[in-house]
Amino acid sequence: MAAFALSDRVLVKGHTPGTLKFKGLVFFQKGHCTGVELDKAEGNHDENVKYFECPKNRGIFVRPDKRLRQGIRNRAQSV
Repeated sequence: MAAFALSDRVLVKGHTPGTLKFKGLVFFQKGHCTGVELDKAEGNHDENVKYFECPKNRGIFVRPDKRLRQGIRNRAQSV
């Protein structure tokens, strides 16, 4: 499992690249979750509950079992 740090550039399968903004627990699902600010407005979270700051419709939450990869320079690491 790759170690991700806040502000890392990441790739989420099915979305544009983005920046890791949150790691932790959320109220809407069990277990840990990561929050990503996408480069383009194709997300579905507008930050009604503030886990991290981002422009409207550019935030998504990704479960650890989803494919989350290090940014463009390091495509070999994945979670």
